[in-house]
Order: sequence, then C-alpha cells, then structure tokens
Amino acid sequence: MNPAAAETAFAQNRADRSASYDALTAIEDALGAPVPGREAAWLDTVIEALDVLIAALGEQARHNREPGSLLSQIAIDHPRLSVRIIELEDELDQLHAAEQTLRDQITEDGTLSSSDLLEVRTRLADLDTQYRLHRALETDLIYEATTVDIGGKG
Repeated sequence: MNPAAAETAFAQNRADRSASYDALTAIEDALGAPVPGREAAWLDTVIEALDVLIAALGEQARHNREPGSLLSQIAIDHPRLSVRIIELEDELDQLHAAEQTLRDQITEDGTLSSSDLLEVRTRLADLDTQYRLHRALETDLIYEATTVDIGGKG
C-alpha cells in the first residue's frame, strides 16, 4: 500500500469508526435512561440514536467495499486475510440489517407495551455487544496486517 493511499484509507476508516462509535454511545445512553412514565420520550431517543447508527453502519459498509478502502488494500497486500475480511463485511451487513429490522419494528404502530419496551432494550443491548465484538475483531485484523493501532475509542 503506498503511503498516500494508506493515509487516506486509515483516515476514512477512523472517520467511519468514530461516527459509529458516537452513535453507539447514544444507544448506550438510551439503554441506561429511565423508561417508566416517559416511554414516548425514551422511544424517541432510541429511534433517533438507531437512525444515526444505521446510517453510520451503512456508510461504513459502503466505504469498506470501495477499492481504495483500508480493508480492500489489506486484502490485496495480505491475501491470507481475505476470508476474514469477507466475514467482517458480511457480519457488518448482518448487524446493519438487524438494526434496521429493530427500527422498523419499533415504529410499526407507534406504541409499545412495557414488555415490548423491555424487548427493545434487550435487543439493543445484544446488538450493541455484537457490534463491539465486531469492532474489536476488525481492529485486530487491521493491526495484524499493518501494525498500526487505529485507536480504541473511535
């Protein structure tokens, strides 16, 4: 990977990860917020955070598949990692779809019972955990290929 292309690819990857991290933090804030007596406001916060996360994951997935992306360059420079890259891309697509499905289910009728709110909270927490693991595996792969620490927060 030439140095200029590498810097551009790292910058885009960091920007994508930063955007998804900020959205993930908003989801976690919503998960920790009290619900009783403020169901509609809580749900609005969750929907807003989900919309931002869904957009961020979509952009990240799109950027990851571009020819000049960091993962594309790693696949060229380190063909042995290609299968893991494909798995990460597929996993990100699945997480993106799961987030979108949850978002669609939340807003179907505009109202949710208390048990539905608990289910939303549980599913959000599960997706949060899955995405954090995905980020860790992606970080490991990038570090293994480049020995560049892309940053733990963003």
